[in-house]
Amino acid sequence: PGCGKSHFVRVLCAWVEVNGANPEEACPLIMAPTGYAASHIGGLTLHRGLALHRTMDKLDKDTRTRLAEILTNAAFILIDEFSMM
Repeated sequence: PGCGKSHFVRVLCAWVEVNGANPEEACPLIMAPTGYAASHIGGLTLHRGLALHRTMDKLDKDTRTRLAEILTNAAFILIDEFSMM
């Protein structure tokens, strides 16, 4: 803790808005494996960010379509605490 990850995430998002993606078309997808970790970076849990249910065994066609849309609209994907996965 305390190494500046949250600050880095905010700066990166601001930079992308100014220099890269049109905010109306693409947005950053910022996620973490747990709610606690996600809250520290202003993101979502992986399940929430990717619109997946924890009880899913297989991805049906609607879920695959929704997931493809989410990923297509992401300016970039940042996963914090990746080592927890």
